[in-house]
Amino acid sequence: MSHTPDYATTTMVVMSPYVSPLMNTHGAQPAPPDQADPTRQATDGVAWHYGNPFGEQRAALTLVDRSNRTILTVTGDDRETFLTTLLSKIITPGALMALDLDANGRVQHAMDVAVTDDAVYLIVSPHEAETLRDYLVSMIFWSKVKIEVSPLKLVTVFGEHAPLTAAFRRVVEGQPLRTDYGVTDVAAATEAIISQNGQLAGLMCFEAYRVARAEPDHPADCDARTIPHEVGLWLDQAVDLEKGCYRGQETVARVENLGRAPRGLALLLLDGSVPDLPRLGAPVTLDGRKVGTLGTVVHHFELGPIALATIKSSALERSGEFMAGECAMSVDKHSLPRPSSGAGRQAINQLKDPKPQA
Repeated sequence: MSHTPDYATTTMVVMSPYVSPLMNTHGAQPAPPDQADPTRQATDGVAWHYGNPFGEQRAALTLVDRSNRTILTVTGDDRETFLTTLLSKIITPGALMALDLDANGRVQHAMDVAVTDDAVYLIVSPHEAETLRDYLVSMIFWSKVKIEVSPLKLVTVFGEHAPLTAAFRRVVEGQPLRTDYGVTDVAAATEAIISQNGQLAGLMCFEAYRVARAEPDHPADCDARTIPHEVGLWLDQAVDLEKGCYRGQETVARVENLGRAPRGLALLLLDGSVPDLPRLGAPVTLDGRKVGTLGTVVHHFELGPIALATIKSSALERSGEFMAGECAMSVDKHSLPRPSSGAGRQAINQLKDPKPQA
């Protein structure tokens, strides 16, 4: 039986649906039903755009209101060791992402991570914040750890800028440069960026950049069978392959050493000439057979309509035209997860068929 110390908070406050103060900004528009699924995507409560979605993506400096995300604060002397024991990543300064797996290596929760001198911040979808927090609290036992839902609000800035005043700053390299902040006042953060000749951009801007770099949003772009090796970005940033002793680690090691992931997350370029684009959850077919499932679909100002999809590895190796309904799609091969090292499989094959010595 687990023992939860007195200093561990064990309840979550149930609040009315969140609405950002920036929704009162002129031109602020919510996500339209045909472009987002609020039951799986965190789109409610913040602006999808402010009247010029492609112009917002083109701007050199923008702030995206993502204050509908949930931020968990983990404090206490044992916070980094505690999280490292439970998650797929060694939690130290510089860690950007982590995963919580089940015993079979399937992803239960995915989180962005920010580490400061006195806390670790876990940024998660509001759809899974409560279950993640409940799990972490249940595993405290005698660890000196406290887990709370933070009052901080998340904003993301794209482009070069003078840093904002914030509890944490999380820098994601790429084009454009992305910086996530945990702030106490979203409006004040917005004014700070506007004072640097920046502007507001809606969540559509963030989603377009996210999809273009093949970054999944859990649970929107995943399902109950998703494992880390199916997502290239997670292998690079959310998993330490040399790390053991966490739930699901055996599956990670087995796939890395002996085989390949059964599926892969891919960036798809969609045919924008069809009357209606497919939506999240639509089946992906190849030669008339279902080979995957569509995730986030969004319009990118340069790439046009794009999407993420989880597709069978065998299908990704074949030639042919992928379809979602009447929409033709092509796979960006650069977005696919890297092959597993297969070191264990190579050793087995050498034992079965050793090469003759010269």
